Amino acid sequence: MNTKKVEVRIVGRWWMHSHEEDGDEGMVFRPSGFAFPPSRGREGFELRPDHSFADMTVAPADGTTPGEGTWEIVNDPSLAISLRQGKEPARFLRIVRLDKNRLVLQF
Repeated sequence: MNTKKVEVRIVGRWWMHSHEEDGDEGMVFRPSGFAFPPSRGREGFELRPDHSFADMTVAPADGTTPGEGTWEIVNDPSLAISLRQGKEPARFLRIVRLDKNRLVLQF
């Protein structure tokens, strides 16, 4: 995968975790407008063009907890998204598969 092509496909969209589709390949994310089945909460993230990101995690009472940070796409040893929140160490999400309506990541 070409880094620029990946950026064009994933930046500026909210990607929501479609946990029903997770498998051996990794965690599946779909664009926020996808027709998800009912769930007690979904996590998701948005990579913004200015290299900031927002994420939402499921809170204990089924609400969501927002997060902010920065991102970059790295190619070492495989194409991945590096997320950093404040002084926390970066998390690397390896991109396994990407098409218009489906993003598969391994943490």
